[in-house]
Amino acid sequence: MFLGAAFAKFNARINSRAASFARVIALRVAFAVPLLAAASSKLTAQVAGELRGRIVDAATAHGIANAQVELSGRTGVVRSGPDGIYIVRGLEPRAYTVSARAFGFTTRSVDIDIKNGRTSTQDFQLTVAAQQLSDILVDASRDTVTANATIFNRGAIEQLGRRDLGELLQSVPGVVVTQTGGAGQSSRISIRGSSANQVLILVDGVPINSAISGAADLSQI
Repeated sequence: MFLGAAFAKFNARINSRAASFARVIALRVAFAVPLLAAASSKLTAQVAGELRGRIVDAATAHGIANAQVELSGRTGVVRSGPDGIYIVRGLEPRAYTVSARAFGFTTRSVDIDIKNGRTSTQDFQLTVAAQQLSDILVDASRDTVTANATIFNRGAIEQLGRRDLGELLQSVPGVVVTQTGGAGQSSRISIRGSSANQVLILVDGVPINSAISGAADLSQI
């Protein structure tokens, strides 16, 4: 009887220790499962995604080279190749606003969701944009210097009765006009012994001297 009681007491002690050990194991397992789940989730989120596509002219479907691709929340830009194809690598899986722009074209933006470890495709068709240029104002002042200048007004020309500019300039001291043929034919001017290609003739500020000979034909005025 004494041995039976001792055995029962020993067996109860063993069962108590086994139950305590089981509770410890259960607690450790319960604590480890969330940690493993969090680590697995974090490891999965680190797999970068990729975005690729082609940027073309909406009118011709030709690829647009050197177009810029920008993603919201990401520094830097990616440029398209000669065929308009672009590739953006190393993207964190999340939503982005992607913008494509090129000189002379309108900018287009779309929202896209980059999936974990996957390649997404987004093409762009850009339309030609009309370029609004600022006004260009050309302002010039008329040369009013009359010293050592000979001026022919309408009355003087009618009074002299000359048939063309060559004949009119022959009346100016120091001016020699060489004509080939009669009135209206080729005529060249020299001043005080100069050659014809040393005299600059301007009409409304634009030279009319020949780019080959350097001389100006007065019959063209």
